[in-house]
Amino acid sequence: MGGNQLVGGWNNALQSAAVALPGHDVPYNPARVSPAQVQSLRPSYINAILINRAGQLRLPPCTNCINLPNSLAGRPFPECRNLVGHWNNVCGNCKWYDGTSGSCSFRVAAPGRGGRGGRGGRGGRGRGRGRGSAPVLINLVSDDNNNDGAGKLVQD
Repeated sequence: MGGNQLVGGWNNALQSAAVALPGHDVPYNPARVSPAQVQSLRPSYINAILINRAGQLRLPPCTNCINLPNSLAGRPFPECRNLVGHWNNVCGNCKWYDGTSGSCSFRVAAPGRGGRGGRGGRGGRGRGRGRGSAPVLINLVSDDNNNDGAGKLVQD
């Protein structure tokens, strides 16, 4: 999918901190993730991509990922990853949908928030772009070298 790019889609300090971490290409399910969704810059989509870009692979996966198999009707990313200390530790698949992030089995309640929200949780729509964050270019590309129908978000 040439030309489908995301540059600087983050708009708060937590997203900028996640961008600053070492990252890798992100495999995704093209039946669940479209260029239009990514380019919408919806915070849950951007946060989910950042979680999957720099997060830790979780084996076994969270209970939601177990119940939403990697299929056409399933989860947006084939791997269950979370970024400890960011977005209440929810995995990228749960964060993508945002409505399921409260039930992610890796979720931890934020102190003093009554168990809701937290460090960049649902309210992660800060004002203005994080200061000092280097631009990261992310391309959506078709990657069907192994005939699994998957795509990949490639960091340039």
